[in-house]
Amino acid sequence: MEWTLWRASSRIIFSNASTSCGLRSPKSNRTSSSCWANMEGRAIITVERIAQNLNDSTRYGLTDNKGRSLQGQLTVPDGPVAYYATLPIRAMVKAMRTAGIPADISDTPGTFCCNHLMYGILHRIHSNRLPIRAGWIHLPHLPSVAALPENLGAPSMSVETSAAGVEIGLCAVLENARDLDVPIPSRLQV
Repeated sequence: MEWTLWRASSRIIFSNASTSCGLRSPKSNRTSSSCWANMEGRAIITVERIAQNLNDSTRYGLTDNKGRSLQGQLTVPDGPVAYYATLPIRAMVKAMRTAGIPADISDTPGTFCCNHLMYGILHRIHSNRLPIRAGWIHLPHLPSVAALPENLGAPSMSVETSAAGVEIGLCAVLENARDLDVPIPSRLQV
């Protein structure tokens, strides 16, 4: 399946809550926003179900690219507690698993920049009533990152497998106007 990728950002900064990646299928009018990033400690690709209105990176000792670390601060002070992803997360995970790529649904996007950005994007879409579906995909470390002394023992996934999983997941987004209504079994609570 073909799609057009628009606007990508690799900088991790708390204040850029509206920067995203997007895709548009030339065969449909549907537009979707899907961001992805590394999630330390995950051995499988995880598609996030929910983004919460909370930033608390101090508990992990993490800072953004500008050196900022937030504790107990809201992404949008008057925003709702959380937003659900509007991508077909079950369809995405099922498609990846069918292709032999380990994947699952996650209910824990963390409280660092990934969650911050996902919440900001979903809030902007909701507030402006935009016809855009959005969500987040977390990827395991690449082997070269897992081989660093500070990451020894961390799970990893090859770039080829990760890229194939993202592509399959994005194809499932374009192929499914609505999510599947089937159980997606899991052995982990992520």
